[in-house]
Amino acid sequence: MNYKKIRYAFMSASRPVVFIYLAAKNTDDVDSFLTLTKEKFSDVVVNQSYLLLREQYKYELFPSGFL
Repeated sequence: MNYKKIRYAFMSASRPVVFIYLAAKNTDDVDSFLTLTKEKFSDVVVNQSYLLLREQYKYELFPSGFL
């Protein structure tokens, strides 16, 4: 699926789970993505969980001195 607002997507190595990081400016964008996802993958999606964040904070994956 090619969707401009998806920033990251990856599959779990231990079980059949897909994680998607979606950046949206409003709830209409989120609703559109969820509707499209349900339409395209209704035959394989068993359940869905969501974590909605209103702000994104800057974080360092590898802070200085970590490695």
